[in-house]
Formats: sequence, C-alpha cells, structure tokens
Amino acid sequence: MATTAKVNEILSLMDVFGGNKDSFSKYQSGVLDVLPEGNNKNRWWKLYESEAKKWFASPMVSKENKKGILSVMFAAAKYGLCPDPAMGQIYFVPYAGKLTYQIGYKGMINLARQAGCTNVVCDLVRLNDHWEYEVTENGQRFSWKPDLSLTQTERGDVIFAFSSLKYSDGSVSIHIMPYDHITDIGKMVLSRTPKSPWANPLFRPEMEKKTCMRRHFKTEPSSVDIAVMAAKEESIERGEDTQFTDPEIDKILSGVDIPEVQQPEEIDEITAAFGPEQQTGK
Repeated sequence: MATTAKVNEILSLMDVFGGNKDSFSKYQSGVLDVLPEGNNKNRWWKLYESEAKKWFASPMVSKENKKGILSVMFAAAKYGLCPDPAMGQIYFVPYAGKLTYQIGYKGMINLARQAGCTNVVCDLVRLNDHWEYEVTENGQRFSWKPDLSLTQTERGDVIFAFSSLKYSDGSVSIHIMPYDHITDIGKMVLSRTPKSPWANPLFRPEMEKKTCMRRHFKTEPSSVDIAVMAAKEESIERGEDTQFTDPEIDKILSGVDIPEVQQPEEIDEITAAFGPEQQTGK
C-alpha cells in the first residue's frame, strides 16, 4: 500500500545545503526579501520549508533535478502566495522528473488584488442560471443570478466562465470564456501533467475559474509579474517549456551541491501533490 513521503529524513533546508550556513542564509534571505509586506515571514518560511522538504524526499522528482525544487518554489515568494497547497494559492506539480508549479484560483485573486483590483469575482455559469451580458459603446454589462435553491444537477451543465475585475477608479472589466475552450485546455494540461490539479475533482472547478481569470489578465493592464506568470503557465500547457529559472535565485544556487537525499520506496501521488486531506476529500 502506498505511503506518505518520509520527510523526516530531512530535518531542515540546511541539510539540503549540506550544512553550508552561508549558502543557506543567502537562499533564505533571497526568498524572504521578495515576499510582499504584510506576510508573517517566520510562519511563511516554516510552511515553505515544510513543502520543500516533502519534494526533496519525493521520488517523483529525479535526483538530477533536485536543485530545481529551490528555483520552482521561489515563485511562491515572488508572487506573494502561501506555499501550502491546502490554501489553494499555488500548487507544486511533478512532471517528467521535474517539479513545476501552477497558480491556483485563490492565487489568481491574490495577484489581481496586488495589481490594484478592489473587487474580483470569477465563477462558472450553468445552463439554467439567469444571466445577461452585453457590450455597447459605453462598455460591458453583466449580471448573473443563480438559483441557489436548486441542486447543481438541476442548475444544468456549465456553459461558460466569467471573470469580473473592478479597479479603484470604479471601472469594471468583464471576460467571458466558453466552457468548451476551458475543457480543451484542461485536456491539454492532463495529457502532459497527469498529476496536475486538473485531475483532482476537488480542484478542477477552481482550475477552470483560474483559467478564465488568467485569460482575462492578458487583456488588462497588469504588473510585469502577472504578465510573466500568465505567459509561463500557457507555455507549459502547450508543452513548450517546463524549465523554471529565475536570475534572482539561480545566482545564489549556482554553486550549491545538493546532497543525495534518502527517498521512500513508495509514495502516494495525490498526497504528495496536494496534501493528505485532499486524498480523503476532507
């Protein structure tokens, strides 16, 4: 029977750096220095270290790609997202022996707010929901009134997703994305990364909403980080790029030799990617 990764073989990230305090300190400082204000850095680092330890102990990341874990996880700090997958802001996903990441729906909302949005709404509209959408010379107008007295089945199949962004000047931007387009993207992702959050029924609706919001970002003025993130994720979906590099952190890691970490013989893949509570659906 599959078992959870035995991460206690690594006591801290200091072990990953072979006990080199100078290299570890530079890496830790490099990560925490880019973390946006307002985060409890001590608590955030504990979550970050716990997630990193898990992936260093995972046989789903090959030995020659272990150093890449430290580069990939740097994205959580750069975008100001909680590294714990249970929070739904960012997921770390193994693919072909390498660790990659995908921003979650809640992570997208967080990025939108960082970019100056005062209100962010994104959801899936079903066949029997009441909605109206029009575009005129004065702009967009969208209203949506789901009948919450109905079950999800009674509300019908999903027909599209929408994303609404309201800015501090009062302006509102709406993006509509047909559901068949979203499902095509999900199929493309799963064909290359079968352990993606798209494969988990608990996370799939959030990934669908996230996909709509990400496409919305491409039509809106946004921060450089959001533009880079959106382009990076879409290149991964197309299978064009699975390498994660960042000059800010790769320079620190260039001289680091990652020692060999003892790995468990067997690991539950869902537990590794999303945490034990997601495996049971709790």
